[in-house]
Amino acid sequence: MTRFARLAPAGAGRTIVPQPRGRRFQLSAALSWPLVLRNSTRIAALVLGLAATGLMPSGARAEDKLALTLKDHVFIPAELTVPAGKAFSIEVTNEDATAEEFDSDDLHVEKVIAAKSSGTIHIKPLKPGSYKFDGEYHDATAKGVLIAK
Repeated sequence: MTRFARLAPAGAGRTIVPQPRGRRFQLSAALSWPLVLRNSTRIAALVLGLAATGLMPSGARAEDKLALTLKDHVFIPAELTVPAGKAFSIEVTNEDATAEEFDSDDLHVEKVIAAKSSGTIHIKPLKPGSYKFDGEYHDATAKGVLIAK
């Protein structure tokens, strides 16, 4: 009998019914789970190994962090330089007795920093150029520029 033919029930004529080939159709469900688990363990170990060596991109990578201080309603330093095309974050420390809002229309960012505290602003990769920012509550004195090179 070929793999395409199987005898039909009594009283019927012969019919040709395709039969599945390959190991995955021959194993029972109870036998196939150990194979799946063993292979998934191997894949997980490979992915973790590549992530640990830095060969695989990871969303949890450390990004560059810049420090920016607000004192007497003035940003120090007033000019920050970052590499273009690379994500980074700015740690803003407000040493004033009043809150300030870090605001930038160019960067599409707004963040209120409470008095005597700090906050982190995450910035996506930028194209080369200059991006202005200021303190919205004291915009006459709290000004700065971010330069992406």
